[in-house]
Amino acid sequence: MEPQTEDPAQRRQHPRIPLRIRFSTSNVDGSAQADLTSTNVSLGGVFLETPDEKGFEMGTPILLQINQEGEGPLRVLGEVVYILGKDVTAESSLTPGLGVKFVHLTDDQRVRLMGLLAAGPGR
Repeated sequence: MEPQTEDPAQRRQHPRIPLRIRFSTSNVDGSAQADLTSTNVSLGGVFLETPDEKGFEMGTPILLQINQEGEGPLRVLGEVVYILGKDVTAESSLTPGLGVKFVHLTDDQRVRLMGLLAAGPGR
């Protein structure tokens, strides 16, 4: 097996946009609610800063909501696909948080996310 030489960013299906947005999050049963801020967003998912990763596990379904002015809330279903805990980030410049993959986006959700991403970091 040959070593992988491709840059991981090149394997991404959707480019990440640095974007700080407040997401309201909860478990699918409505428990464990928290407001978290994104560091980057793409059509495929989001990285959310977390002061404490407790309560989140790999594979956990999570409801995300963004309140958009003039459009009503954008609600999407996601799945926690990776966790950067304080133990990993303590000796690096990485931010503790959650990688969340969007799942089952409707056409309307996709269009609204594209508009949000097009507005970019200056949003």
